[in-house]
This record gives sequence, structure tokens and C-alpha cells, in this order.
Amino acid sequence: MTSSATCGYCGETSNNLKSCICSALSYCSKICQKKHWKVHRLACPPFSKKGTGVGSKGRGLFATRGLNPGVVILREDPALSADINCNDDDELLKSFKSLPSEKQAEILNLHDPCPEDKQGLLRKIKRIMDVNCCRSSKKLQNTVKKNLYVANAFINHSCKPNCCWKPSEESETMAVVTMTPIMKGEEITVNYFFTIADERGEFCLTRESRRRKINELFNFDCLCSECSQPREEDDKMRWQYQRLDRQLEVGFEDLESTRRVFEVAEVKLDLGTKLDAQVLLRDLMDCLIPLKCLLDIDPDQDRRGAYAHRYQELNKMLRGAANAYPERFINDILPFVSSTSSS
Repeated sequence: MTSSATCGYCGETSNNLKSCICSALSYCSKICQKKHWKVHRLACPPFSKKGTGVGSKGRGLFATRGLNPGVVILREDPALSADINCNDDDELLKSFKSLPSEKQAEILNLHDPCPEDKQGLLRKIKRIMDVNCCRSSKKLQNTVKKNLYVANAFINHSCKPNCCWKPSEESETMAVVTMTPIMKGEEITVNYFFTIADERGEFCLTRESRRRKINELFNFDCLCSECSQPREEDDKMRWQYQRLDRQLEVGFEDLESTRRVFEVAEVKLDLGTKLDAQVLLRDLMDCLIPLKCLLDIDPDQDRRGAYAHRYQELNKMLRGAANAYPERFINDILPFVSSTSSS
């Protein structure tokens, strides 16, 4: 039984219609729902909110259908925004009160680390923003803001996420992009602390390092599947990944050192694909840079043929991974590795 009495496809009126998972439309049969899907899928969100996440993580977002990598599943403007260095409480409260009552209720229903504190509305709003906001840095505008995205706030952290945040470079809009295939019913997760600007050796951290970092930055114990129990073999691979990552810091200067760097980068790429989808872009760049050089300097024609084939494979993977990163960043790196050498 649904709130609608009219089929979204054929228009039949009935008291026994079945609702779409988004609750926006109802159908008299699965046949009508399938026939209308090409139209309705444009408005049907690919996720739903559920009251409990995995384990004790609370609420979360879950996929309502299978999703491929590189899909933007959410694009959202901040409900509230404040300069990171400004404590204008009056302006924050004014912005909150200017929102529709439904949006205010959504914000006040977000996680509050101290709900028993009854010392006023402003204190509650500030607590909610402290634990639910995303940091936004815009170099061109020279601004650093904390933005509260209501739907985004439902996404739980994972140390091996299936999605990532992709902030706009021109506005405060935040997108959520899939990085791995996601099955219907699977929880949508992001990594709260990941940044591609970290130093070498600071990616694919071991369980203890991750849990310590999460606790220091966000004041909670990580409950994701990667951290829920010790995994000795997983930590060994992560130690190896970090060691290989640091080895690449020295770079290369001749044919032999370039070959060695490429070999190390290939091993690191293989490990990274098993450990964390977020490092794929870095790992691909670490392979493509020496590989491009080998195409220019290696005199062996057979090896150059193999390098060219591998280059095309990795370059294709790079373009797929690029969907999850800001356009300006991608536009800077793609021209450098966009085509094979003609020599």
C-alpha cells in the first residue's frame, strides 16, 4: 500500500500499488515499473538513507541499484557554510533561521556528539557543524570554509571506501563519485582523511596507524570492515606498499634506474588495487612517468613494443580513474601522459 493511488506508468488507479524504493512513484506491476524505468531513473536517487549503518556506525546511505565506477551519485550544495577562521555566531544563526523549516529539521537531526547539552540552539548547530562538515579550500578565491552537506553527512567512513568526494573548483558544490562497482544494498562509504597531497609513504596505512589517525582527527574509533579486526596479512601488504612508495622518491636518471623505478611502480600498482581504490591515480602516474621515458630512451625495439602496449593499457586506466578527481588537477596531468612517444 502506498500514498499514491495512480500507477506512474499506465495511470491505473488502485489501492494495491507498489512504491518505488525512492517513494516518489508507485506502480501496479513490475512490468509497468520496468517500462517506466528509462524515464524515472533520471529522477530516482541511486541511494537511500537507513537508520543503521554497518555495526554500530549509526545511519548511512545504501545503494538502491548496482553502480559502476565513475558515476556521480550525489551533487549537493551546502545547507550552511562558514569561514574556517571566522566565528560570526550571529551570521551562522541567521543563515540557519533563513532555511525552510524542513531543512532546519534535517540539520538538527544530524549527529550531535553531545545531545544532552540543552544550552541553546546556536551551541547545537555549532556542535553539529563541527562533526558533520567538509573542509573546502579554494586557492583562486583564497578561502577555506567548513560546509555542511545534509545528505553527505549520512555517509560513513571506511578505510577501503567505494566512493570519494569530488569538490567543485568554481563553487561550494560537492559531488560523490563511485570508485569501485557497488552492488544493490551495499553501503556507500568515503575515506574521511584521504588526501592525494600526502607525502610518500603516508598512503595505505596499517590498521593501527589508520585507527590512530581517525581518532586524532575526528575523535571516534574506526568501525569499518578493514579495521573491525586485525588482519596480519593485510598489514604486511600495506607495509610493503609504503616501502615501495618511499623507494620511488629518489626518482631515476638513466636507462637502468628508469627500468628499476618502473618495475617498483608496477608492483606498487598491483598492491594498491588490492588495498585502496583511492591510490589508483597516484600509482598509475608513478608507472606512466618512467614508462613514457623508457619509450624515448630504450634502444631495444622489442622492449619498446611491450612498453607501448602497456602504456596504452595504463593510460586507459588513468582516464577512467580521473573521473574521481577535480578537473583542474586532471587537466594538468593528462597532457603529460596523453600519448605515446613517436620515436
